[in-house]
Amino acid sequence: MQRRPQNQPPNPRSSRPRQVQPQAMGIYKLPSEILGQIFVECLPSRPIGISYGSAPLQLLHVCPLWKDVALKNPALWTTLDFTYPFRLDGPATFRTWLNNSGTLPLAFIYETNDFSGSDQQELELMRLLLSHIGRFHTLKGSFGETFWDVLLQLGTAANPPTIWAPILKRFDVRDKAHLEDEDAFSHLTRSIRAPVLRSLVLRGPWFFMTLLDFDPRRLRRFCLTEMEYEMPALPALELIHNIRLCTNLQELELTLCEEICPSELLQDPELITLTRLRRLKLWIVSECDMAPVFMRKLVMPGLRHLEIGMEIDGGMPLDIIWLNYLLERPLRQLRSLSLSRINISIPGNLPEYPLWSILTLEILEFKNSFVDPRIPRFLTPSRSARQNTWILPSLSDFTFRNVEGIDWNEVVHMMSVRVTRSTIVPFLEFHCNIKDQAATITRQHIDLLERLYQTSNGRFHYRIISPNEETDSEEDC
Repeated sequence: MQRRPQNQPPNPRSSRPRQVQPQAMGIYKLPSEILGQIFVECLPSRPIGISYGSAPLQLLHVCPLWKDVALKNPALWTTLDFTYPFRLDGPATFRTWLNNSGTLPLAFIYETNDFSGSDQQELELMRLLLSHIGRFHTLKGSFGETFWDVLLQLGTAANPPTIWAPILKRFDVRDKAHLEDEDAFSHLTRSIRAPVLRSLVLRGPWFFMTLLDFDPRRLRRFCLTEMEYEMPALPALELIHNIRLCTNLQELELTLCEEICPSELLQDPELITLTRLRRLKLWIVSECDMAPVFMRKLVMPGLRHLEIGMEIDGGMPLDIIWLNYLLERPLRQLRSLSLSRINISIPGNLPEYPLWSILTLEILEFKNSFVDPRIPRFLTPSRSARQNTWILPSLSDFTFRNVEGIDWNEVVHMMSVRVTRSTIVPFLEFHCNIKDQAATITRQHIDLLERLYQTSNGRFHYRIISPNEETDSEEDC
């Protein structure tokens, strides 16, 4: 073989990588649909914003074969995930996805980090979204004021628009946009028609309640919370009436404020019966006097997961007595209970408290609350008691997250008795609270839990999460 002289520049053709014929590789013999599915399975689990390196655009720049795979698989183009300000030409990218997805239903995810205004690209993107809304089964994200500006340009009071969304099943909006003139949108009432809507989540943008026209009986999930400003005026009890119509509702999350619980609620004798409800979250505004009235009206025989707490508005924590309003009717299938920003100091006789009558409760979580030090002692079975006579006999998961008032000697003793005498071995999770040093677990307590873990042959587990480190450190056994 003839050698090239040292000073001679390399031949550009000889330095190119050798091209492998597609026929020589087994993977290229697969149909393009299977190749596309392989590509989808290799994508990261977290959604990523659209950019030149994002799927499926990256396939277009690999080689002609993979470009052909991308263009022949509409399923790769069914999710548009935008972040504003854009990294690409937003409207052009939207049209590319629209064309390459064929006739498949689409999901639109949008996040804006700029609420100060909008540019021409964002305005055009929102116009495209509304003009093609019939293609989307999911709308999710924070849209900012631009979305409202485009909506306001549609129709007039004399000629109100109709925005038809025939396949929209999920509408999930978390917004901080403030509407200065809500009356200007009066002609848009019930203008967005979504006949098959199943999930409605509104965190902040309460005004969407007046824009949407949907069938409450089809809803499976309904969330109305995180009010950033006053809710537009609604006829008294209209929202309560709509909730009553949600006969197939499985998950409900509400912020109980004066707009949702008006004073007229006292004159309303009808109950709110939700027989299929499985999960309920209630965030209570401390100034809402009608919240107990609303809670007493709820009839939820199949409820399994309950979370109740105070809306973080700088007020004092709620008293545990608020939980009694929900326990006036038996919750015979309740599996988990989470209490947040609640003063868990039970007055009077502990054995008479309604919480102890829930025999099916498996998970009990206290978050950012004061916990009565008598509770662990009361949950410790006596020596002669059988398990079916214990208080909360099915309890298997305890979580103390940033709590105050806890007596760790009583907690460790409670866990020891339950581990050694119960067929249901509990799990304990504790988030240390640096504000209350008395409630902070000590090394001695951790050693006792470790010994309990070893003597139970690994059946009992615990997790201690400390805020003292810059990042949370966990001691997990």
